[in-house]
Amino acid sequence: MTEVTRLDLSQGPYEFTACGLSLAGESTPQEWERCGEILQRVDEARQWAIGDWLRDGKQHYGDGLYKRAAEITGLDQGTLRSFASLASSFHLSLRRDKLSYGHHKESQGIKLIAEHEDGKLYLSNEPDRDTIAELLGDAEKKGWPVVELRATVREHKEWQRQHIAAANEPEKYAVIYADPPWQYSSGD
Repeated sequence: MTEVTRLDLSQGPYEFTACGLSLAGESTPQEWERCGEILQRVDEARQWAIGDWLRDGKQHYGDGLYKRAAEITGLDQGTLRSFASLASSFHLSLRRDKLSYGHHKESQGIKLIAEHEDGKLYLSNEPDRDTIAELLGDAEKKGWPVVELRATVREHKEWQRQHIAAANEPEKYAVIYADPPWQYSSGD
């Protein structure tokens, strides 16, 4: 379980207000950089918070929720649905606060491989939480940027596609033909 980190909105001489930053004295380069990092984290926390707020509102208010939420926030309904979807996929205890919102969004689409009654494999609609957790753990430990996680997710999805195809049509993949990596001649 990931420990939830509270956002401290004060940094050195900077104090956050509803209208901006109040500066109480000179800032050091380190304080200035840290304030920028906090601003980035606040933006990501905002996306999660809106998603959580929408999840709560859906329980209580149902239809018309996204239209009303768009009026309140000024965001379009598609963006709001995206925030709610990600918040639903990653409940608070599953979120990794050392990774960005974008990292979580990239891994959201990984699904479980399931088996039909006839023995054929298919990609289910259920998230593969173990693989998602493993990839997010790798991203966190290895310091992957979002683009590296995105590439790894694509590789995993391609592996799944090939695995399903090979399992469902084994005779189609029984022989692999490859050209040799060297030049050859007919003996001239």
